[in-house]
Amino acid sequence: KKYIEYNGEEQNVTVYWELFDIRMLQRAKMLVAYCKRKGSLTLAQHGESGFDRDRIQLIANELASDLRTIDIDCASIIAIRRPLHASTVSALYDCVYDFAFFAYTTDHPALMYHLGDHDRCSVELRATLFSNDDADLSQTPAAQELESALQGRNVAYRLEGEPGQLRMIVLMPRAGE
Repeated sequence: KKYIEYNGEEQNVTVYWELFDIRMLQRAKMLVAYCKRKGSLTLAQHGESGFDRDRIQLIANELASDLRTIDIDCASIIAIRRPLHASTVSALYDCVYDFAFFAYTTDHPALMYHLGDHDRCSVELRATLFSNDDADLSQTPAAQELESALQGRNVAYRLEGEPGQLRMIVLMPRAGE
C-alpha cells in the first residue's frame, strides 16, 4: 500500500489507483468491442446488400451486452421496415458508441436506443441516457467532446440535456439507394 500525507494524516492511495486501473481496463474493453464490430461492418460495405431489422437488432443486443459488463445498463429497439446499407449501419454504430463513451463518464448510466424510419429516405436514431448526476449533462465537458465527435460524423443531430439526462437524436439519409 502507498500512503501520502494530507492535512497531517496518512491517506491510502492504493484504492484510488485500483479504481483508476479498472476504469482504464473497462475503457480498453469498450474500444476492443467497438473495433471488432466496426471491422466487420467496414468489410460488409464492400459486398453486402443490406442489414435487415433482425441483423441490426443482433448487433444492438451484442452492444448492450458489452456495455452491461462495464456497468452501463443498456437496451435497444430496432423498428426499421426496410434493410439499411452497411455504410449507414456503420455510421450509426459510430454515433451509438460516441454516446456510450459519453455515458461512461456519468454516474450509474442507463441507455435506451431506438432506431426507426424517419421517412422514405432517412432513418432516425434516438438515444436517451439517464444517470445519477445532478448536472445538466449537455453542459459537461464530455458533452462538448461528444458534440465534436458527432460534428465529424456528417450526420444531422441534436443534443438535449437536463439534470441527470442527455438525449441524442441523429437523422441520417439511407445510403446506397
